[in-house]
Amino acid sequence: MIAKVVIVALLAITAGLGPAEAQKAARVTVGVQPLWQEQGAQAEYYRQTKVYEKWAKKFGYDATVEYKDFLSGLPVNEALISGTIHIGLLGSAPMVQLMSRGIPIHPIAEAESRLEFAVAVPPNSPIKDLKDLIDRKATIGTLIGSEIHRFVLEMFQAEFGKPPEALGVRLVQMTQPDMLTMPKGVDAVTPASPGVYKMQNVTKNGTILVSSYGTAGPAHKLGAGAVMPGAKNAWAWPEGYIGQRGFYVVRTELVKEHPDLVVAFLLAHHEASKALHKDYRKIWELGNRYFQMPFEAAQPAIKNGMLFTIRDWVWVTEGDVAHAVNGARFMHRAGTLKQPVDWNFVIQTLTPVAPLVKRAYEQAGSYPALEEFLKKETPDFRGYPSWMLDRWDMKRWRLE
Repeated sequence: MIAKVVIVALLAITAGLGPAEAQKAARVTVGVQPLWQEQGAQAEYYRQTKVYEKWAKKFGYDATVEYKDFLSGLPVNEALISGTIHIGLLGSAPMVQLMSRGIPIHPIAEAESRLEFAVAVPPNSPIKDLKDLIDRKATIGTLIGSEIHRFVLEMFQAEFGKPPEALGVRLVQMTQPDMLTMPKGVDAVTPASPGVYKMQNVTKNGTILVSSYGTAGPAHKLGAGAVMPGAKNAWAWPEGYIGQRGFYVVRTELVKEHPDLVVAFLLAHHEASKALHKDYRKIWELGNRYFQMPFEAAQPAIKNGMLFTIRDWVWVTEGDVAHAVNGARFMHRAGTLKQPVDWNFVIQTLTPVAPLVKRAYEQAGSYPALEEFLKKETPDFRGYPSWMLDRWDMKRWRLE
């Protein structure tokens, strides 16, 4: 993702143990990016409950799992490229970057999604709308190459029909921790949730001007919650300027050599997400090691999470992939993606893992029923799940 909130799993499978032997030894290193919306709580849940070890054991693996924290997803991309990491959480932007480069990865599950990004300005800033940023030829700190970066590009395109650079606005590279300090030398920063709420409600060193959900923040002259004038021009509307998605991806080697560990990971992830769904105080208790903010301040960010509020299941749908493909199209037109990644290309990456995902779904009690995937009156794009690729239709998503 973003290069983003990220969980990665590095598996060092002990040599010499055949698939027929019970309790094969496996050492699993899981890296997390806990500073983002859902991942702090999920990481602690995995650590405390040993849910992945439990499911691996049911498939005959005696797994030792080590968790490591990462500040961003950029190192995860490099690890996936090198093949030293086999499972990783990526936002749409970094995921399609890897696909574009031919890295052998396959999306297997939804992860942290509908993450809120924002343009934030210092308290008492004279900037009261996006036009002020243009008039001042502003400098904005963002995470180049990430979902945050794509939000900024799509926001300016929806509102003004041009990328920010063409309007005189300069984007500079900045990490999430640096954004949260509101450093001197920039007019605005683009932090993600929950950090932006900490800035606004706890440290009080920044206020939301515009949200990636297509609404104005307290710093905007329209007033908090007002729909931005051009938001409905965005392909992703009504989700916002973008429909942010995080995907767990797996390298081809693990799919071929240890498919049961892929299924075990899916079941562990599904169990964790279901256990935490709408238990906002539990989420806060688990994640506050990273949030470091009062429950009342963190709650808006927590409630925005797709797996925390909207879905209590983790299966990839055609609507989720449509967001990724549309993002890839936009990035290619903007020059940030060298090789195009289209609908058929992504389907090719999903096909080899579809049987494994279906196995996990069935072992999870075939939950939810197909009707839940096909609901239309929801705040998130959905559609048929990834094991029903033959029913997917790119025309439905305006991706011809």
